[in-house]
Amino acid sequence: MPLIFLSEMRFRKRDTPFVSLLITDEVATDAPKAGVINQITETLRTTLGNNPATTHIAIQEVPVAAWGIGGLPC
Repeated sequence: MPLIFLSEMRFRKRDTPFVSLLITDEVATDAPKAGVINQITETLRTTLGNNPATTHIAIQEVPVAAWGIGGLPC
């Protein structure tokens, strides 16, 4: 199962969020990534009232060997 970490969410303007998401590079294909982008965008729209047209989502894949939890590599 890939690890997912929401690394930051910044607002450039009041209605222009930028979300940076880190995931491990194990199994995420384009379709699941598109689903994640859609769900984050929809969550920001419904909870904060952000405009989906100005919501920016960036997904970065990190090699499993470069990821650690609790002081140990995955």
